[in-house]
Amino acid sequence: MMNLMNTQTRGFALLVAVVLTSVLLSIGLALLDISYKQVTLSSTARQSQYAFYAADAAMECALYWDQKQNAFDYTTPLSTIRCAATDITPVTSVSGGIRTTTFSTPCANGVSGSVTVYKTNGPICSGTSATSCIYATGYNSCSTSDPRRIERGLKVTYDASTTAIPPIVVPSGSVLLTSGTSWSVPTGVTSIKVWAVGGGGGGAGSIANDGTSGGAGGAGGVSYRTFVVTGGSTVSYAIGATGAGGSSSSNGTSGGNTTVTVGGTTISGNGGTGGSYNSGSAGSGGSYSGGDGGATGGSGSGTSGDTGGGGGGSIGGGSGASGGAAGGTGGTPTDVSGLFAALTAAGSPVGTPGTGPGSGSSAPNNMNGSAGGFGAGGGGAGWYGGNGGAGGRGAGGGGAAGYSGTQTGGAGGGGFVVISY
Repeated sequence: MMNLMNTQTRGFALLVAVVLTSVLLSIGLALLDISYKQVTLSSTARQSQYAFYAADAAMECALYWDQKQNAFDYTTPLSTIRCAATDITPVTSVSGGIRTTTFSTPCANGVSGSVTVYKTNGPICSGTSATSCIYATGYNSCSTSDPRRIERGLKVTYDASTTAIPPIVVPSGSVLLTSGTSWSVPTGVTSIKVWAVGGGGGGAGSIANDGTSGGAGGAGGVSYRTFVVTGGSTVSYAIGATGAGGSSSSNGTSGGNTTVTVGGTTISGNGGTGGSYNSGSAGSGGSYSGGDGGATGGSGSGTSGDTGGGGGGSIGGGSGASGGAAGGTGGTPTDVSGLFAALTAAGSPVGTPGTGPGSGSSAPNNMNGSAGGFGAGGGGAGWYGGNGGAGGRGAGGGGAAGYSGTQTGGAGGGGFVVISY
């Protein structure tokens, strides 16, 4: 007889195992789905915070320039503002009695922001009596095509009766430095432009012989650079020494290098070389390094034999003229990226920058054709004999010419530093 009980219960354990496995798999998938959504929500919240921080940073920049500098004024807005150490040119227009100004903050660390400022002489923001409305928008991504880009916004309004915060007056001006080793940046100044000018080389001397003459010294090189600074920080510098004029048959000595260091970055205007005695070799102009740009100093004129002393080189590349009956004329200085304007603003005690150089001479014992302008080369002695003329600051001295006694070349001009802020 067949066992019906055993036949009916066969496969029950397998069924239970399949059911339990399905239940556990369903629970696992549900937990995985919940975890994935939590991770996504957490990531979205974090990215949203980044967008908010970007909007807040953009708003803070706009508030500073509006309240401190009145940059978005309805009548006379500023053409340039600065956010996150970057110069920004806002786009502004007037329509219907409302000035609208927009600008974007630079992309940094993967986030960016944009600002819109509305200005008018009457109420502008809906529901308020404010005459100024500022909208700042922040983004967690710098790419406009990013499908996960999140936008957060802030709005600030100014009531017509609100008294604006008085603007901070940022000092400006120029300073000429010919001695010392350091200068402190005035409070409120954030950018300076610096010129470093090397010392000029001295002119060569001449012996008591009518058939000898001296070459002139070269001018110092000019290096310039714009630095981002903070008020109270220190600018360190070293002034290049004057190149001495040679006596008798001695060559002139080279001028010293002028260096300026700001925040670990150094620029250098190197000194010009001295003139050579009775050889026809010219004193070369100094080089420059470390800056945004610059100019090599002008070379002096080399002379020899029965002629006048050579003219000294000038800053900016002007070369001195060769010696003749009247002696060589010193080089005329050339401006280097606004140096002359900065010198004028600094009240240069040497005279108006770029004026005529020291002229040569033609009468015995009247040979000191010293430069009459800042950075101009000294004049050479006339062929009758005499001393060379001194160069202006940074310029080369003129060469001497032989006569009844020993003659001395003109001294080069000492180096200097100019800072515009």
